[in-house]
Amino acid sequence: MMSLEARLAAAKDLGAESTEFYKALGYKYPVEFRGQVCGLMRFIFTWSIVVGIDAVGYSHRYCYDTEASALRAFIEWVLSGSDEPAGYIVRKGLGPDHRPEPRSPK
Repeated sequence: MMSLEARLAAAKDLGAESTEFYKALGYKYPVEFRGQVCGLMRFIFTWSIVVGIDAVGYSHRYCYDTEASALRAFIEWVLSGSDEPAGYIVRKGLGPDHRPEPRSPK
């Protein structure tokens, strides 16, 4: 069975130098997907799938409660090729914040 990192690397490896560059900026599992660099990043209250990463920032992100849920959604998104990842809390950066469905209280 492939490891999670191996499955993500199948998207498109950025090469060691670029991967280390993005990791030094704080992104985990950076890969090229649909012509954009994507990866995971920790924010104050959430973990996010970050899309359109470059040297000065990113285009938008999909927020999740935990690193595990973000990583699982990231892998499923890359492998499925769907329009956007599933199960996010909120999408930020593409117009107004978007919440896909009401969340139940914890």
